[in-house]
Amino acid sequence: MIDQYDNEEGYCRMLGHRLPFKYCRSVNDGLPCRKVMDCWFDVFPVLQFLSDNFSEEELKSIFCAEPKTRMVSLIEIINKVKTGGQEEG
Repeated sequence: MIDQYDNEEGYCRMLGHRLPFKYCRSVNDGLPCRKVMDCWFDVFPVLQFLSDNFSEEELKSIFCAEPKTRMVSLIEIINKVKTGGQEEG
């Protein structure tokens, strides 16, 4: 079950405060944050969770991709807010 840990709360090293796991597992256009293993390894078996719920290609796109710059991330967030969370296109 992909939502089995959704209500667990942990400290987000990217944002600097506590968040539910639901945010962390879906923040990246439906895929987990690239720091998900760093933040959750001591709370539950996050590696097993990832391999059970995401394909190898999805995991490679998360962990092997070049991280976005802070500016690109901020622009994407601003655009999502402007469009009411809907994808542009």
